[in-house]
Amino acid sequence: MKKKFLPVLVIVIAFFGFSAKANNVTIDMKFNVLGQDKNNSFNWILDGKVVKDGYDATTGASKSNTTYLFDSVRYESKTSKKTTIPTGLRCLVLFPLSDYETAEMDAFTVFQINKEIIIRFVHRGVAYEIKTDKNGKIRLDNSFYYAPKVAENIGGIFLIKEEYLIPGGNPANMADLDWEKITLINDVPSATKFYSGTLTASLKKGILSVKGRISM
Repeated sequence: MKKKFLPVLVIVIAFFGFSAKANNVTIDMKFNVLGQDKNNSFNWILDGKVVKDGYDATTGASKSNTTYLFDSVRYESKTSKKTTIPTGLRCLVLFPLSDYETAEMDAFTVFQINKEIIIRFVHRGVAYEIKTDKNGKIRLDNSFYYAPKVAENIGGIFLIKEEYLIPGGNPANMADLDWEKITLINDVPSATKFYSGTLTASLKKGILSVKGRISM
């Protein structure tokens, strides 16, 4: 059985407008987990509106402003801020839109056993896990998990809490989180109406790809 372990990271924060909630979103993400890659991309279609995006090294932000625009998918409405997708999915698709240093800071890690893929990262004190089935399929209802408050903000720096740190670990290094000591819970949206569907993940020569269509 072939097994791969690849370390990395990312994270950023993100509107088409909330006049009408989008019903269909197509996702096509590519992220090189081995290092910075100009070909990293996140292209998505929201009810026919196409956004092609990538990292802009000059500005240090996404080229097409996905970090803001994708909130029309992420939230039920501009005012309620109730989520319609797992928070971990929103974080995942923004990885290609940041520099590699961000991924390293969040200890973005990919494990692969045949077609099964596990993605882990820690962002702003929250540990996220995305786990496919044995065929590389990601289901929005049961593939996303998280553990809140595994690290706390001390003077603007997130430090892993002592009870979750590996023996002799550095609390400022998210890679030193002991995943065996945390409790993961289902990363479900908070809105009453939310997206469902299946995405397909693959890892080839260090390129993590996630593709598919979700609907509401």
